[in-house]
Amino acid sequence: MNRAIEQAFTDFPIPVSFIVYGGHADAYVTYQQTDIDEVLHADDSVSEYKTYYDFDVYVKNNKRGNYYDYIAAIKEIMENIGFMWEPTRDSGDMFEPDTQYFHKTICFSYDVSLQNK
Repeated sequence: MNRAIEQAFTDFPIPVSFIVYGGHADAYVTYQQTDIDEVLHADDSVSEYKTYYDFDVYVKNNKRGNYYDYIAAIKEIMENIGFMWEPTRDSGDMFEPDTQYFHKTICFSYDVSLQNK
């Protein structure tokens, strides 16, 4: 799953990193798998499940709404590779006073079928 995500974001205008970003950009995104749910079993094995990924968007200067431009772009990319936006799992808008970053978490799910594997 991570490989597909990283390939989808190769041309994204800000850095996108798995779990931790170690750079110094004024805007960046981290992502991670957060949950597996709705597991279906058939013939004594898992046949389908839903996996969830969180994307955390960090922006230092949010005066012009660029925070939401990145979020809209992330939603479009993720939906294009088969993920579904899960708005009820999103965070509210946050501000990190220690780093001075605005921060918002958006969540996506992906239905995985193991029947043809």
